[in-house]
Amino acid sequence: AAAAAAAASGEKRKRAKQGGNGSKKTAPSEERPPFALKPQDNVALLKKIVAVATMVAKNGLKFEQVTRKKQEGNEKEFSFLFGGDGEDYYRWLTYAIKAGISPDAPPGATPGFNPLALAEAARKIAEAAAAAVAPVVVAAAGVAAVEHAPVAVRAGVPVAPAPPPSVAQVGAWQAVKDATGRTYFWNKASNTTTWDPPPGF
Repeated sequence: AAAAAAAASGEKRKRAKQGGNGSKKTAPSEERPPFALKPQDNVALLKKIVAVATMVAKNGLKFEQVTRKKQEGNEKEFSFLFGGDGEDYYRWLTYAIKAGISPDAPPGATPGFNPLALAEAARKIAEAAAAAVAPVVVAAAGVAAVEHAPVAVRAGVPVAPAPPPSVAQVGAWQAVKDATGRTYFWNKASNTTTWDPPPGF
């Protein structure tokens, strides 16, 4: 009985060392962030990213937390620590340094991969997308202008320009001629127009 108890106790200690369920514990693997290109037009920002990423890869996440706390109020220069410019590359670079892989190409990239060519292609795509959106914005502005115009404009009746002094007037109504010489009537108080003569004309 004593031997059986000793054996059971030894088995419990063995399971405790292995995690309590008979299987060995393994450290959770760090999820790989997506590949990102380094900033091409901000050398100062790139230097900061490289410096911080190198230290975080070496000393752990605690260094990032301390640096972020220290740089509160300086988010512009350390934007990558606050969800701004350069964050994607900072995450990718930190992972690449830890993993001992090149940060200049995504895993599995072909030998001829050129990050600068990819950056240029991305820039041209962004410019083309912006150019395509611009006419839509202008058109939308035009629609908005029509929607907020006086009812007479939407109905196809012209809104009179400022009438000349000689134009006939009864109360707020004024008789005005359009570009074809046809007379219509404009109420300057309500900014409405009509082809039908108001009372008094």
